[in-house]
Amino acid sequence: MSQPAPTLSQIRAQVDAIRKKRSGAQTIGIRAAGRWTGDPRVEVGDEQYAIFQCDSPLAMREALLQPADHCTRVLISNVDDAQISDDILLRLTPRRFVPLDGWQIVQSLFQARAIDPRLTRYSWIADMLVDLNPPGGFPPVPSGFLDAETVWRILLQHRIGLDTRGIDLAALLRWSADAEAVAGFRSSSEEFRAAAREWLVEQTGPAAAAILDCVASQPSPDTLPIGLVLGVIFNPRASQKLQKSLGKLEVKYLGGESPAAPIRERWQAAATEAVRMESLPLPKRKHLLARADEILYELEADRFAWISDTSPIGFDQRLQHFGRTLSDVVASSAVTSTESLDQVRESILEHDAARRESRRLQRLEMAMRLVRWLIRSQSSTKPQSLADAARHYLREGGFLDWARQTLRNGDPVQELSQAYAQLCERVTRYREQDSEQFARLLVDWTASKTSDAFVMPVERILDQIVAPLAARTRVLVVVLDGMSVAVFRELMADLLGRDWALLVEEGVGLRPGLATVPSLTEVSRCSLLSGRRSQGNGTQEQSAFTQHPALLKHCRADSPPVLFHKKSLLESDDGGLSGEIREAIASQHRRIVGVVVNAVDDHLLKGDQIDTPWTRDTIVALPTLLQGARTARRTVVLLSDHGHIIENHTRFRQYEGGGDRWRPDEGEPEPGELRIKGPRVVMPDSQTLIAPWTEKLRYKGKKNGYHGGVSPQEMIVPIAVLTAGDTPPDGWTEAPVDLPVWWNADAPASETEQVVTPPPPPKPKPGRLFDPDVEPMTSTSALEPASAVPHWISALLNSPVYASQKELGGRKPVDDQQLTRLLTSLDRRGGKLTSPALARELGCSLMRLRGLLAKVTQVLNIDGYQVISRDDASDTIALDRPLLLKQFDLGESS
Repeated sequence: MSQPAPTLSQIRAQVDAIRKKRSGAQTIGIRAAGRWTGDPRVEVGDEQYAIFQCDSPLAMREALLQPADHCTRVLISNVDDAQISDDILLRLTPRRFVPLDGWQIVQSLFQARAIDPRLTRYSWIADMLVDLNPPGGFPPVPSGFLDAETVWRILLQHRIGLDTRGIDLAALLRWSADAEAVAGFRSSSEEFRAAAREWLVEQTGPAAAAILDCVASQPSPDTLPIGLVLGVIFNPRASQKLQKSLGKLEVKYLGGESPAAPIRERWQAAATEAVRMESLPLPKRKHLLARADEILYELEADRFAWISDTSPIGFDQRLQHFGRTLSDVVASSAVTSTESLDQVRESILEHDAARRESRRLQRLEMAMRLVRWLIRSQSSTKPQSLADAARHYLREGGFLDWARQTLRNGDPVQELSQAYAQLCERVTRYREQDSEQFARLLVDWTASKTSDAFVMPVERILDQIVAPLAARTRVLVVVLDGMSVAVFRELMADLLGRDWALLVEEGVGLRPGLATVPSLTEVSRCSLLSGRRSQGNGTQEQSAFTQHPALLKHCRADSPPVLFHKKSLLESDDGGLSGEIREAIASQHRRIVGVVVNAVDDHLLKGDQIDTPWTRDTIVALPTLLQGARTARRTVVLLSDHGHIIENHTRFRQYEGGGDRWRPDEGEPEPGELRIKGPRVVMPDSQTLIAPWTEKLRYKGKKNGYHGGVSPQEMIVPIAVLTAGDTPPDGWTEAPVDLPVWWNADAPASETEQVVTPPPPPKPKPGRLFDPDVEPMTSTSALEPASAVPHWISALLNSPVYASQKELGGRKPVDDQQLTRLLTSLDRRGGKLTSPALARELGCSLMRLRGLLAKVTQVLNIDGYQVISRDDASDTIALDRPLLLKQFDLGESS
């Protein structure tokens, strides 16, 4: 039987091995059983070889006489040493024929003194290593021992593209998703596949055998998707109904037989882990998940995809389930519980797709909020005055409209989209009742020609808000044209708790503004910026703002108030604010700067195909304006001239004259309309018109949104004073979180939001900006019955460990009363609350909560153990009470 011929790789490796011991060797003899049949002259890179097959001493002498300048001369022979004379051996380096032994070459290549016996039983591994010998050779092995881990890392990486550093089943499955890698494994020799399989099983467990068998049997890289499918087919909730699917799976993908349960479970768990790896590119992840769904479809098991926490189809099925459940809840005569929805919602949040579907999850949360509102709304009372109605809308109605508008565009899942529509329709029926009541109160209030201490007409805002603030600090007035209370609430949710805090008048709280009638830009904005009821354009607004007497009173003669409109905002070459605006905001002498931003009003005209979440980044100019104000230490007064309604199946009713949502007083009001008259009806000159209170009516062409009517959505405008500083101006204080009790699921079940008729106004205190409103500001917690402090909290405050930790708080450590309220609030809610809910419980702003939590964690989180922790993703504060008891030596019974 003929012996295999030596390969060029083996010859080169043997030469390199000799030269590592005897550098400069040029003539080398190699003993090999097989014969060299290749070309006598070979060039590899910069190296040239003259290779001679020598079957006798005579052939050796002839080879030594051949010219071999700049070449490495290699003599290949299997002649016995006793037949070779010394004159030949003396010309070789070393002075003998070196046997061509694969493992000896490998040992030399790695400069190893010994080789792992787990390797030497495979002669082909040595040949493969010799073939893989890189230019410059392998790096020497530490300690001189060539172990199996080192060799298999080289072989698997170079042969099939598998990196074994930190290898586990998830990494093996991720490798199996590469078509080229799978092809390389399938085309490898049987001996290589068997040895690699044995090695990988030893490293990652018996499930690797099933995975590699699947790789070897499948021409497509489906092993990872198959692992995901296993989690559905064998799930106890479906397995009895999927016997036919199981049979198809075994025949087509598992070689006719299912792996044992422990193997399946490890395979499925590793596949799930693999698709969750952050290092896996998103397109690849999507492809693998889609392929798993395709396999489920092939197996007729796709109807159970909802079982999987990774399946895209399964995510939609969970949303379908939520939609059907929501429809049932909304259709019931009385909504009493969210329990059935809570369970389905939790399953949706547990799905991997939830992390990438923030807007859809926001809609889901808004739906839950509206359901909770439906439960509480049954006990609410109607407001009896315009002040009550305005307060009610500012505190609650604006949140409802935010939620409804978020659900406006539905969801790609039809069942869920239909359920959202049903829910919004039911909520809207209640909202329409509130809108009619508000409009009737507005009609009476307007006709009576009286003023109100709480509701502030837009034409009084400069006099009563901006001017008094300008007496104490420099001010930036930002008019966000068309900003409704709903938009304001959404914007504040994004803005507050970062660099900015919302201020309210001491003893008054957040005050609503009131648009003019009709609630149009040319009337209401001009009135706002002029300080008197008027109608005009931007030029008139600028002139009136600059010459406003109350504003001028606090300005230098050479630096009067200045107002910028949309055109000025867009004059910068870099896409930001113009240099003139930046200079005005930064000026130390310019006391009052005003800017009009039209983002919301523009959206009403042409944004019907866009789902717009209102954040500071959505309104392009706002981040730069706020940054400039913060740098210049200006207080920001964020205002609106009017609100708006969003198009939602409005009915068209045609009239001559008027606008989208108002018409001349001709004839009698029809259903959904009211006649309104009085001095605040700025146009027409008759000071009387007819306008709809319902959001279902328009008089002009269809748009994304409208304004001009007398609904609270259009008439009530927010007045927001924002500061990035630590000390509010005199007469102002940071606003506590004023979320409705139904907004967060962790609100106490006993709370009920009701409209409160305010008592008579108190006498103003000295130094106040103007007469306060009649209602003092209180937190929701203050309205609850006082409950005893839990024993474990009292024990904590009296413990020596706490006293020692408290000294770490510096000159202003955490206040015991504040800590008690915080711990009690968390404990009553099962140890977890969202940041807004906790701030609401404590009656403080989000910014103040952040500072309080910093102090509390400094005291309670001993040695970094998280007694109090915050999850950024869910914005949730958590209390680990058992850990607290252990850390402060309070015992389990405290």
